[in-house]
Amino acid sequence: MHDRTRNVYDPREMDKLAETISAKKLEKLWLVTTEIDQCIKRAEELIKVGFNEIQFHSSSPDEDKFLNEFGKKALPYLKDRYKER
Repeated sequence: MHDRTRNVYDPREMDKLAETISAKKLEKLWLVTTEIDQCIKRAEELIKVGFNEIQFHSSSPDEDKFLNEFGKKALPYLKDRYKER
């Protein structure tokens, strides 16, 4: 089992570690989607179990489009709905 507290800086080592994680486990740990609504849904699931900070990462080929859509739809909704937390 991989020690998550270990810092890995060598991309070759990171590749080796990545091979030890199954696709099924990755699906549980990460949300990979092109839909803003799915981002919102996952954020709400995390908020409900106590998270108060969530980091979203985009690897979209159209980064500006993602940021604009996320900024127009997801952020205002989440801020308004969960502003008291």
